[in-house]
Amino acid sequence: MTELIPENLWSDYCQTRLLFVLNSQHYRLLPRESGDNTWPWTNDITDVFILSAIHPRSKQSTDDEIVRLNQQMANSLDELSLNYMMCIGKPARDDWPEEESFLITNATESTIIKRCQDFDQNAYFHWTKDFWSVKGIFGPQTYFTNWILEN
Repeated sequence: MTELIPENLWSDYCQTRLLFVLNSQHYRLLPRESGDNTWPWTNDITDVFILSAIHPRSKQSTDDEIVRLNQQMANSLDELSLNYMMCIGKPARDDWPEEESFLITNATESTIIKRCQDFDQNAYFHWTKDFWSVKGIFGPQTYFTNWILEN
């Protein structure tokens, strides 16, 4: 069954900024129509995926649920021997909370889609040297743009 993410929520997904730490350096990735594409990863990393375990179908999780879902996702990623770090998805809107997420550097897209389905997530982010994208799980929504990295 195809389910589109409501347009106002989809717009929030498409404007999400990513905060993460790599080699003790703090970064902020911003989706932008024109970007600089200064890739912070080694050359063997070509695809980076970001997904969340919390707020299934964009329904607010309790503090206890957040801890439980994040632990379940970490266990799932560990079982698959995936390399990941925690990061923060920061919506452009101030009235939407930051969301702790998983940044994964050695997964296939099909593995990410399956994790999203298992955790009832609406979408995931895909980051490469060439683009930043948001891809819907239960519907055909996809957004591509460039990106810039600030530190």
